[in-house]
Amino acid sequence: VKGTGTADLLKVYDDTNVVFNIADGGNATFGGGVAINGATLSGSQKLSVDNGEARFNRGNSVGMIADFRGLNANQMSIHTNGFEVSPVAKFKGGVTLEQTSPYLHLKSAVNDTGMIRFTETSYQGGYIKYDGSGNNFVIGVHHVEDSNTSNDIDAVYFDRATGNATFSG
Repeated sequence: VKGTGTADLLKVYDDTNVVFNIADGGNATFGGGVAINGATLSGSQKLSVDNGEARFNRGNSVGMIADFRGLNANQMSIHTNGFEVSPVAKFKGGVTLEQTSPYLHLKSAVNDTGMIRFTETSYQGGYIKYDGSGNNFVIGVHHVEDSNTSNDIDAVYFDRATGNATFSG
């Protein structure tokens, strides 16, 4: 297929619905339930990738933009309302959440444990966790250079019901 002018290069229809389109300039769009590497886009859901930017849209409105271009190498940012606003998250050697009132919600099953580790090597370092079975928020350390959780030392417990702190050791 060789295109001239500004018309679309190729359109594939299902009845009157365009399910695949290669527009002038080479941008391709999919719709109508076309499978792409195991992911299915259907109805008004859209995915487009252009110059290191992946847009996940519903209809013509922007749902989320994953920008892999970044001003620095190996950086990705996520925008939820186009580039006219600051990104809600940035990833480059870490995660930065940028909002007026940012929050990170780690949710586990009932009576289970959610944890964040701060490490130098393997598990050596410290951690914070919520112990769902004991209803305690815990701050702890891991002093040896391994990944064996039996070497975790829970240092401070905060009771969920009262907020009282208990120090071990």
